[in-house]
Amino acid sequence: MEKIYDTAIIGGGPAGLNAALYASRGGLKTIFIEKGAPGGKVALAPRIENMLGEGTISGMDLADKFYKHAKEFGAEYKYGEVKNIKYINATKQEITLANGEIINTKTTIIASGMINRQPYDIVNYKKYVNKGVALCATCDGPLFKNKNVVAAGGGNSAVEETMYLSKFCKHVTLLVRDKNFIAEQALIDQIKKIPNITIYMEAEATKFDGGEFLEKITYVNRKTK
Repeated sequence: MEKIYDTAIIGGGPAGLNAALYASRGGLKTIFIEKGAPGGKVALAPRIENMLGEGTISGMDLADKFYKHAKEFGAEYKYGEVKNIKYINATKQEITLANGEIINTKTTIIASGMINRQPYDIVNYKKYVNKGVALCATCDGPLFKNKNVVAAGGGNSAVEETMYLSKFCKHVTLLVRDKNFIAEQALIDQIKKIPNITIYMEAEATKFDGGEFLEKITYVNRKTK
């Protein structure tokens, strides 16, 4: 007799794990599928200080707590990459994994999250990720309190996070690759009024240098590149 789950959750980040917790706690036969380490991007954060009730905790430790809690009421964990979801009818779908395995489920929840755009073309970028280079100002920004920092980007997210960093960093330099911002005009007007933010247009980071941690950023003016 084929095994059928009440719900299958694609993704093992915070959203997927929370869905697994609620579904299994509600008595549903639940499985969650993750192609990487459970916890998602949380697991990559070196230190987290804004999780209510936790104080300061490493991202890996917090991800482990999420994972254990998600399984507490019987949810099953499956390592694998989903390649296809076949709709059979309103109460049955077939989920095919990269290894050919098929998971049968009555319902499917997609909580696959998102992937950060990362500037792999910057020399030494990978070397300094989590060693001075961060991908989330809200998560990691407070670690750089009273320091000079550099942000990159010209969209809403970059502008908003640069303004957030300016609240506790000594000075923030924003490198915008293009001639103009793509952020909303209201945000552009706000960021230009903040005294400890310097904006360089048509500027692009090309290299990171330092010892164990990032110490120097080289950038070029794209107009003369």
